[in-house]
Amino acid sequence: MVLRFVRKPRGGCLKLLYIAGFTCLFFFLSSQLKNSQSFAKAIAAPFEKVNESKEYSNHEHQNGAQREQAPLPIIKNEDGDGVDPDRVDGPDAVAYKADQEQDQLPVVHAIAPNDVFGKQQQQQQPQNNARVDARADSDDGSYPHLNTNGKFIPTRRIIHLDLKGGAYKPEFLAELFYFFNRIRATGVLIEWEDMFPYTGNLSEAVNDNAYSMENVEYILKEAKRHHLEVIPLVQTFGHLEWILKLEKFAHLREDSRFPQVICFPEPEAWQLITAMIDQVAAVHKKYGMPFFHMGGDEAFQVGVCNASLMEMGRQGSRDRLMLWHISRTARYIKTTYSTTVLAWHDMFGHAMDFDLAAYHMTEVLEPVLWSYAEDLDLYLPKSTWLSLKPFRRVWGSSAWKGADGPARFNSNPIHYIRNHEAWIEQLTRNYNEFDVLQGLILAGWSRYDHFAILCELAPVALPTLAMSMETMLVC
Repeated sequence: MVLRFVRKPRGGCLKLLYIAGFTCLFFFLSSQLKNSQSFAKAIAAPFEKVNESKEYSNHEHQNGAQREQAPLPIIKNEDGDGVDPDRVDGPDAVAYKADQEQDQLPVVHAIAPNDVFGKQQQQQQPQNNARVDARADSDDGSYPHLNTNGKFIPTRRIIHLDLKGGAYKPEFLAELFYFFNRIRATGVLIEWEDMFPYTGNLSEAVNDNAYSMENVEYILKEAKRHHLEVIPLVQTFGHLEWILKLEKFAHLREDSRFPQVICFPEPEAWQLITAMIDQVAAVHKKYGMPFFHMGGDEAFQVGVCNASLMEMGRQGSRDRLMLWHISRTARYIKTTYSTTVLAWHDMFGHAMDFDLAAYHMTEVLEPVLWSYAEDLDLYLPKSTWLSLKPFRRVWGSSAWKGADGPARFNSNPIHYIRNHEAWIEQLTRNYNEFDVLQGLILAGWSRYDHFAILCELAPVALPTLAMSMETMLVC
């Protein structure tokens, strides 16, 4: 009797539990069906090709209703071979893929999302309108470019590709160029180092996995097809470990203990430097070379080798010795290839105005101020900008990877976003000090130097790059 009395309530409890469980399951499935419908509405429409006339049209939903789509202007580029996406309002208004021919780009249009991540948030129309307006002002053909928040937007947005470690396959670079175009970059800065197929005396320093000349030309063609300005970077001062590590060139070290800096006053060293410049410039010139970056940063050992000591005696000081070398290198590039020369600022940013004038520095190059910190008020104070005021055209350089620790395997997006926020503040405050603030180079270092281990790889850092570019355009 006791057992029967106990079992009945237990059975009743189990029935209640079953009923409650089925009820919860029913409500859960119902909610999922509703969420699936609303989720489907939130996904951006896929990219769709249009007819051969290359005109924008309204795209229809599956139920037959038309989405209201304002026609966007189609602007021919200088070659007349399609749409220049950097001049069309909206970050994703134009997307395209390269076809089999070298000089034609079939245009692929999209229902333009409101940000670079492909989301359409029509429920927040007032906020999105402000963001789109801010970005639309970035390429209106005037200078300075200010968004609706009054922030300076760099005209040139150059993405640095460092090939000294973790170099990309040529086919992957073509995909990267398409991505760079989508996020509204305007060019790439390619630091070839030992991946360039040097010949002659430099051939022994070339990496076993280096690109062939056919690879190099393919890369440059792809960049041009995606309307990206290509700037070569050849180190001509420091960061020459890839050459000076070899026994053949060890005697050209500035300091025999360290392979970073070359003994640049030595005639043999000068021949080596000009050979690097000539071979890289020869192929770049065929595809357009409006700028040439000569490097020139972090040359810590200067005035050590015998040739440097003798030249320093003639020039009068260590700082003037560096100005002498930077100036003659920039003049060689400028006069030989009729291009504008860029150089990192840190080796001459502290020079006196009369020294800059004496070595004609302001006539032969444009400085690139670089800092990858979150607090640029500390690392780029007003005095740094004023010291470079004799140069009427200057550049800035932020970072999107490889600048937050030498051994990272993941990205730190918060650091890089803050760096770009700080850069926009710096550019907004200081653009009036110069005739033209040319643009911002987004540095993406692969290693801290030739002997260091790899920083985070590019695929890991691409979301950070997209967020950094978005920050720069709508800050």
